[in-house]
Amino acid sequence: MITPKLKLLFFFFLCAQAFNKAQDGKVDLYYNDGKIKAELNYVQGVLNGFSTWYFHNGNKEKEVYYNDGKIDGTVRYFYENGLLKAEFNVKNGIRDGLTKFYYPNGGLKEVKSFEKGALVKTVEVGYDSNYVPPIKLYLGAVNQLERRKKENNFLCGAERCPEPIGGMETIQSKLIYPKKALLYGLEGKVILVATVNEKGDVVGVKVEKGLGLGCTKAAVDAVKSTKFLPAENKGKVVKTWVSLTVNFKIPKREKTVAFNPPTKLKIPEADELTQTEETKKAQPIEKPKEKVVKVVRQTPVKKTETKKAEKKVQTFKKVVLHVKLLSCDADVCPQPIGGVAAIEKNLVVPHKVKQLKLEGNVIVLTTVDEFGNVRDTHVIQRLGHGCDEAAEVAILDTRFKPGKRNGKNVRSNIKILIPYSYKY
Repeated sequence: MITPKLKLLFFFFLCAQAFNKAQDGKVDLYYNDGKIKAELNYVQGVLNGFSTWYFHNGNKEKEVYYNDGKIDGTVRYFYENGLLKAEFNVKNGIRDGLTKFYYPNGGLKEVKSFEKGALVKTVEVGYDSNYVPPIKLYLGAVNQLERRKKENNFLCGAERCPEPIGGMETIQSKLIYPKKALLYGLEGKVILVATVNEKGDVVGVKVEKGLGLGCTKAAVDAVKSTKFLPAENKGKVVKTWVSLTVNFKIPKREKTVAFNPPTKLKIPEADELTQTEETKKAQPIEKPKEKVVKVVRQTPVKKTETKKAEKKVQTFKKVVLHVKLLSCDADVCPQPIGGVAAIEKNLVVPHKVKQLKLEGNVIVLTTVDEFGNVRDTHVIQRLGHGCDEAAEVAILDTRFKPGKRNGKNVRSNIKILIPYSYKY
């Protein structure tokens, strides 16, 4: 005889099975009044791609990127008005890079630097009551109609089209530009029709419009290596085709021009800058000349002695920093108290940089207020491997003499170049 308790357990079991079965593709959650509460993306019952939660007013509450159920990418929390509250990066479930916290008015509050889960440095920024956030910082403010239009970005044979996890940016990031195409400056589009199965795997690709010099093959390879959110028909996951356009565009290489300090420069505010303007005023950088250490022996040397000599040479190597102040938008540019040595002292060089012997330049657009406080940083020339984050934290931890305009202290923007190089 089936008791009421067994019936109840059986009912919950059926509900759980139905819920788990539905967790494939896009799953929408709603408030009691029908407003959207969350958009979750599942592949085979596991969270994949961006999942977004919303406040009752329609603005974003948080967005998280998942890879096979693990957080892997950028995580953002928002205030109810749409301004950013916190932002951090996770790699394979481990905190890595910068974690930034913001005041309710949008101003930077605190920055924490992590390296493979370990906290490297924390910098606190005081509250700026004069700060007024530009419209573009309201990242969490969402128009629900515009959000719904995203579902129609792809042409396919189902009610809800398959979508690359992470969007078309994922495919574009996997694209390897053929050397011959770069050599001849070939640009254009490749239009493909990909067949995506119920698991989100690409099982076939047909070329509708190709591009020469190896571009077509590069586009096909990028699409085949991308995981998709499967298509849906009447709430069921189905296999179908989807049309995709892969763009080939050669990045522009900008020439650097020497900066003349006495000249008054007019550059846009930090929020108006685009990355195409990043290095127009950057001063050419001369890498420090390397000193070659030679070990000369006229008599035979034992292996143990040779190893000791090599070890001694390696320990003599060190990272050299020659920070330079580039252009600013004031008559007199802000100056770090204690000179550029103050920034160099605050910089913690990531271990990966030392292991890879990485060399290159990072340029950071820095906002300094009328009291000499660093209010914001924005990397406009990147090097990667933790160099960019280390540069931002070092600058944020430095006090400045404010810039001047018409003899008065003013809030201004200055470009700061931090080169990483090695000395022997």
